[in-house]
Amino acid sequence: MKTKQMLLLLCAWVLWATSFSEKTNIEITTPEEGYESRKECLRDLNISSEANEKRKKKGEVSIGYRCLPDTIDPRGVKGGTP
Repeated sequence: MKTKQMLLLLCAWVLWATSFSEKTNIEITTPEEGYESRKECLRDLNISSEANEKRKKKGEVSIGYRCLPDTIDPRGVKGGTP
């Protein structure tokens, strides 16, 4: 397991980034950072969202951010049998 992923396992809140490219029509969601509190996550969410607005104006890939409890993975269920 990668170090970043291991650190995220120890946190209660995760900042997720979902990027979308209109050229390729591909959407990718990845965990960006982990936090002990929702307040900390929301602080960085606002900073990341502001930086994204600047990228949008340049016509680059659009990125959406959200904070979720560590028990929720927005990528959905992974493998295995039902």
